[in-house]
Amino acid sequence: MFAHFKHLIGKKIRQKRRRTLREQLPGLRDGQINHLMYLRDHIPIQGSRVLEIGGDLDALFARGIRLLGASSVVSTNIADGFESAPAFPGIEHIHMDARQLDFPNDSFDLVIGVAILEHLHDIPLALSQVAQVLRPGGYAYLHGGPLWQGPKGHHIWLDAPSGKKYRFTGDNPIHDWEHVYSSREGILDRLKSTSMSEPDARAVVTQIFEDDFVNRTTTADLKAYFQASELRVKDLRTESSAPPPDVAALLESRSDHPSTDHAISSAAFLVQKMA
Repeated sequence: MFAHFKHLIGKKIRQKRRRTLREQLPGLRDGQINHLMYLRDHIPIQGSRVLEIGGDLDALFARGIRLLGASSVVSTNIADGFESAPAFPGIEHIHMDARQLDFPNDSFDLVIGVAILEHLHDIPLALSQVAQVLRPGGYAYLHGGPLWQGPKGHHIWLDAPSGKKYRFTGDNPIHDWEHVYSSREGILDRLKSTSMSEPDARAVVTQIFEDDFVNRTTTADLKAYFQASELRVKDLRTESSAPPPDVAALLESRSDHPSTDHAISSAAFLVQKMA
């Protein structure tokens, strides 16, 4: 009975904390709130100095970390104009590449990056940079999604020649897993057979298979990179979406990726730099 009431009280407290975050930062998405709640429950944030990789212009996640008690956040991104983003107390914006973190060794208690593992090129180098700027005993929380071998790993985010906007989160012209089980030519032919113009179809296919917007790294590769790094994996959280039987059969016959990876749409690694 006591355990039941303890569970209910804990649930009410978590709901109140989520509601507070949403009220104080209305732009936060559910996924971002989930990450913040996880971090609050699993690592010490109070008074910490935090480095954010791939921060957003509105500093929503950085502001969320500050609300959880971080003393300061240095938010970085390679996007042009990032340093001129709106200012917020305790948050500094710096234009910087995660593969070349220009900070003294042992500078931060926590390094965070949400929706960045699918964009980082040379992940082993980026992880070595993270390890270098983390203090001994410090944590990093690095998340990626949608990941390449998952249902929406193509990560379509395109303003096409026609002016139409194609988004994996909205008007998505690609079937789930199609970029994995079909060829470039196969996708191009299918898109051209629809109402999509040929220039748009070619632009979609080019972004999927050539654009460096995503790194096309699989979950299996990510696990290997983290295991080989100086950082010890403390937890791995994944979100899954299993392919239906007909798609699973196509993936089995046409994909070189591990079949267990196809269901994984995102992954978050909690790692620690050992003393």
